[in-house]
Amino acid sequence: MRQTQEERRNRSERRLIEAAIDIVVESGVAAVTLDAIGSRAGYSRTLAPQKFGSKGGLVASVLDYLHEAKRASEQPVSTEMLTGMQALEVYVDRILVRLGNSPEGQAYFVFLAGAVADQTETRELFARAHERTKTELIALLEKGCAD
Repeated sequence: MRQTQEERRNRSERRLIEAAIDIVVESGVAAVTLDAIGSRAGYSRTLAPQKFGSKGGLVASVLDYLHEAKRASEQPVSTEMLTGMQALEVYVDRILVRLGNSPEGQAYFVFLAGAVADQTETRELFARAHERTKTELIALLEKGCAD
């Protein structure tokens, strides 16, 4: 079946992001260039710069991808029926353990370490991503306090 332009665009972006994840896990942040990502994903070397603009744009897209993957992987467990502590345990199990045991999680931590160590512009991207997590954790802790 023929894909729409939007489907092809989404597929190419996903493949580029997955290529970036593979490269950073295998070889570190320094090996992640927009040219290398395009080649690894099976596209022209110019596609990644067109899609992301810069390495910062790529990292922003990777963080969004990881955040959405986290959301998609969450089982439909209603935390409303759990105590605050139980909900926090579910969160840690779903998110933090999964992050530590997957290529995506490894890539996240390698990009994070690179952003902190090099004081790159991507530090702000991680700060925003951490705000999302902070908001989720605060809600769980407030529920726990209420319990």
